[in-house]
Amino acid sequence: MAALSRAFDWLLEALAWVAAAMIALALTAVSFDVVMRYFFNAPIAWVMQASEYVMLYVPMLAAAYVLRREEHVSVDIVVGALSPKAQRRLTAVTSALGAVVAAIVAYGGWLVTSEQFRLGTPTLDAVKVPAFLVTAAIPLGCALLAAQCLRRALAALRDA
Repeated sequence: MAALSRAFDWLLEALAWVAAAMIALALTAVSFDVVMRYFFNAPIAWVMQASEYVMLYVPMLAAAYVLRREEHVSVDIVVGALSPKAQRRLTAVTSALGAVVAAIVAYGGWLVTSEQFRLGTPTLDAVKVPAFLVTAAIPLGCALLAAQCLRRALAALRDA
């Protein structure tokens, strides 16, 4: 079980690096597009479209990693008033609920993505891309988030 946990942690770390690289590439491409558009009147057609896709992929690829590191934004005014044991129990409950919600979204996303794949649905943008490549970020990211929420809930129960 420890080997599986290490492999999952490695996967989350790798996807976080992919997300960071996507941000860097999008920043570079958008900057280059601005120069080409305003100085040479030659915008690059695919840059804005690709940066929109990056805005979907980045949070989906990094959400589980951020949760594993406990770095999500949180409001702890109520939680801070609880005893440590009650905090762990609350973490277990909220993490289990988060796992259920993320799993439901992952399943719904999988249904949509697989249907787009089956039908060969393209995006409606200037550069046609198979739509399933865009929406695949949702079931992937939510499945990883559900798994991390479940890991977090089990850890909180074990410590409670």
